Amino acid sequence: FADDLTDDLPGDGECATADTVGIGVVCTLRAAIMEANAAPGLAHITFAPSDDPVVLSLPDSGAVGGALEITDTVAIDGNLVDGLPATGIGGQMAGERLFLVDAPNLLVHFRNLRMSGGEATGGLGGAIAVLLDSDVRIGRSEFVANSAASGGGVAVLGGSLRIRNSDFDANQAESNGLALFGNFGARIEVNDSSFRNHLGVEPGGGPNPTIDLDPNVDFTITNSTFSGNQFGIRADNPSRLSMWHLTLYDQLNGGLGIALNASSRFTLYNSIVAAPASALPDCLISGDDIASSFQFAGMLDSDGSCASLASNAITAAPGLLPLTRSPGQISFHHAPRVEADKPSPALDVGMLFLCQLDRDQYGQRRPVDLDFVPDLLGPCDLGAIEAQAPDALFADAFEEMF
Repeated sequence: FADDLTDDLPGDGECATADTVGIGVVCTLRAAIMEANAAPGLAHITFAPSDDPVVLSLPDSGAVGGALEITDTVAIDGNLVDGLPATGIGGQMAGERLFLVDAPNLLVHFRNLRMSGGEATGGLGGAIAVLLDSDVRIGRSEFVANSAASGGGVAVLGGSLRIRNSDFDANQAESNGLALFGNFGARIEVNDSSFRNHLGVEPGGGPNPTIDLDPNVDFTITNSTFSGNQFGIRADNPSRLSMWHLTLYDQLNGGLGIALNASSRFTLYNSIVAAPASALPDCLISGDDIASSFQFAGMLDSDGSCASLASNAITAAPGLLPLTRSPGQISFHHAPRVEADKPSPALDVGMLFLCQLDRDQYGQRRPVDLDFVPDLLGPCDLGAIEAQAPDALFADAFEEMF
């Protein structure tokens, strides 16, 4: 039931509201979460098929209202139609995020959901805030137009977060990350996802990054695309920063801004960081002992700022196609041009020993050695998408849940 009503008796094993005039006894998302919090073990919340989204009205008075707080292990699974989430959760109350996860040492799953309109005024995480020691997994979900003071989409405050096969679009924050923010030693992993249209500046006038990481955060990102954002990824003295097969294209003010210390460990392999119209360099990597802090190889940039730090690097126009989303896929991508007369310089230049990911952002096999491209360095394409031969069979391995 789409309206936001509480469970009548949490812990009785039934998702059921009080008998309300004109409505009767129904099960709502809030009621289901209240039952999940009160019951031991993993609870599984699903939605009946419907053309109408679930809308959290979140009134500002009365018994109902505020973020949906999760304190025990639960899996919330929406419905898919043609590979896209058909279950939407939309915030309507000014100043309230959608979900607050405070479930130390327990798993919480969000899958097949479209979250929009969450608003953590003065707080962190417009759609989801993950608190200390909580462990959240997000799969095949969309985060659209959420906002917060920090971490407009999702904020991780010392907890753990794994995002797979998802899309972040036009989330907003005053500072500290328009889409994603991590602090207090958070552990974050992002795979096979896209981040686009995140625009905004911080109070001091500098560009607000799409992803912002405070000191001592452990962050891994693979097979992901950034497009049309104000700035890509900013990390301040991370404990570990691991990046493989990224496409950061057409940001307004630079792709990577990384500050390292002697204990930081930073790897960046087989990636494209190219913003030809950027007011800032593609790569701004700084630190007292950079040489001992990072490994940097297989790069394509547009201004030489990344190539000056990396081995086997290329500075050139990347030759990417416009941003698009393939049928049945949730994330967006910039594919490399494969025309034989003018192929992308990202094709077949990644060294084989660095191609440790055997599939790309869409689950297509990697590497694919194209006959018409001389692969002097290696058979892997740089970036999130591996160009397929014309007769290739496309595979989608994203139905596996974690």
